[in-house]
Amino acid sequence: MGTLANLLTGQQELLLDLEKMDIELVLHGQDAVLTAMSVQSALIEEIKQWQLEDEFMKKICVEIETKPRPGFILENSVLKFKDRLCVANVLEIKRSIIEEAHMSRFSLHPDYHELMLDDNLIYEEKPIQILDRQVKQLRNKTIPMLKVKWEEL
Repeated sequence: MGTLANLLTGQQELLLDLEKMDIELVLHGQDAVLTAMSVQSALIEEIKQWQLEDEFMKKICVEIETKPRPGFILENSVLKFKDRLCVANVLEIKRSIIEEAHMSRFSLHPDYHELMLDDNLIYEEKPIQILDRQVKQLRNKTIPMLKVKWEEL
């Protein structure tokens, strides 16, 4: 990393960001100069390979020019449906996606808020208002349901 440090001496913040993200730059030769950098997840390449092995997705990719299907597009040789990657029904790739989502430093968790614990490490909420009532009717059973607004204690 010494060569990289010399290359980026005027950009220490960039160097620290790269190290935090576990990004390693490999320069070939002593006179190498970094002029541009593009980053793409290896996971997309893995998804692309699985798409080529899945018969249904492979058929869509081959026919997309002659028989376009609504919602499907081929972008950089990767099949998408409504701007989302099409993922083959393979446990291995699904696990890889979940791992990357959970391990990524950029993952966001909507509605996240910090838990407030008391001295006994207990978290409490109390209901303050019933927002909605519904009854779910099954064949042999009726289930009353409530939508409740909670207050943190």
